[in-house]
Amino acid sequence: MTGALAYLPQYVAEVGGVALCVSFVIGALPALITGRTSARPDWSARRVRAAATLGVLLGGAVVLVAFVIPAEPSGGFPGGHWGTTGSEVVMGVWLFCVAAITGWNLRREIRFLRRRD
Repeated sequence: MTGALAYLPQYVAEVGGVALCVSFVIGALPALITGRTSARPDWSARRVRAAATLGVLLGGAVVLVAFVIPAEPSGGFPGGHWGTTGSEVVMGVWLFCVAAITGWNLRREIRFLRRRD
């Protein structure tokens, strides 16, 4: 994990970690609230909530790693902590993709929960 982070500007790694954590929490909210999920409709509410809680904890670990492990190589990164303009563009595209995937999954879960009520 450290090797993969060593090629990112520091702030890009931190923003990415926060984005993944937010995505995990948003994805787990329907399961935490209702105790049901479309992925495993046969699971009990207690089991679904336990799995969702583990997902939230995993998201917390991701953001913790993003802030604790130094992402930049020892000599620094060209363009500073945010990197070059290309780094910022790639980060923006990546954030858009994470948001789109999270939104699609949330929409699917809400449709499943409404259909079952």
